[in-house]
Amino acid sequence: MQESFHKFFNVKTGSIICLLFIGLLTTFVYPYINSYKLILAENLSHSSIVIKKELQHINQSYDDRLTFERRTKCNYRSKEMCYSTNKSLVVTFWHKGSIDKWVSQNIVTAFPLHSFDHMIFVHDNSSWHTHPGYKDFIWIHVDGQHRFWYLKRFVLPMISKSYEFLWIIDNDAQLNFSPLHYQCVVRNLNISLSAPARLKGALSHSITMMNNNFINQIGRWTDFVETGPIVIMSSFAWQCIYTYLDSSTVTGWGLDLIWCNIIVEKCLPLSENKKACAILDAFSVDHQSTGVNSGDDGEPELPIYMDAYKAWLAKKENIGPLAKDNKLIEFCR
Repeated sequence: MQESFHKFFNVKTGSIICLLFIGLLTTFVYPYINSYKLILAENLSHSSIVIKKELQHINQSYDDRLTFERRTKCNYRSKEMCYSTNKSLVVTFWHKGSIDKWVSQNIVTAFPLHSFDHMIFVHDNSSWHTHPGYKDFIWIHVDGQHRFWYLKRFVLPMISKSYEFLWIIDNDAQLNFSPLHYQCVVRNLNISLSAPARLKGALSHSITMMNNNFINQIGRWTDFVETGPIVIMSSFAWQCIYTYLDSSTVTGWGLDLIWCNIIVEKCLPLSENKKACAILDAFSVDHQSTGVNSGDDGEPELPIYMDAYKAWLAKKENIGPLAKDNKLIEFCR
């Protein structure tokens, strides 16, 4: 009898202790745990918001631009160089016969690596492994393509945004000036799209010839700059033109008849001077060619821009001098 009482008492006592323990957990411990969970959740939520905001900031700063800097400069230790650079980008179009031209022979010295990145579009099966710029340049080989086929696909706005100027040069251009000197002048005059005056060689448009009436005023504002053999434009100008550049365009034939007015009418802010294009007579370029390309390849593209021709067709006229004198030329030397 006494033994049964003790068993009953132990079971009952154990149950009471268990209930008391559960009560203590419910009263004191669980609220603390739940409170901790709430604080932890709030902190994680706050951290998530901070991370998202930081990512948004990074994306807003960088997701729309990219440079061609190599991994020695563009890496996890110095990400800024992946998205911005103090250089300009020069692109040119070569084939086997380009080996004897001024551009291929002088590009390394005329466009030094500290100030330019280089893209060479090769449109045949020629090899350039022995060229002095082989290791430093970007080489893209696609057989049988024209200039604007490459430009539309490889010089994207997210690339051009990272560079100050875009130089588009045919393989048969011979520059009679320093590109860095030229850049200084157009930068100070805020010229969106330009070219040096033509001196020697084959010619398509007389307005591109050196004009002695403007040679002592650096050059002239105009509504026409030819697509070749050389054209220089600001990053902003290329982004503008790219928007209106049809994907089926390959030669760019006739594009120069509208692109100056496109920049003026569609891309320059209303408050700015409505002048975009210029020919700089204080600088000259020779065309190392005895003839010009026929319209056989280009004319089929004309219907692509027919509406644009109606709205923005150039009159091929000079608008006025770039400056009162040539002091800026001396300043930039």
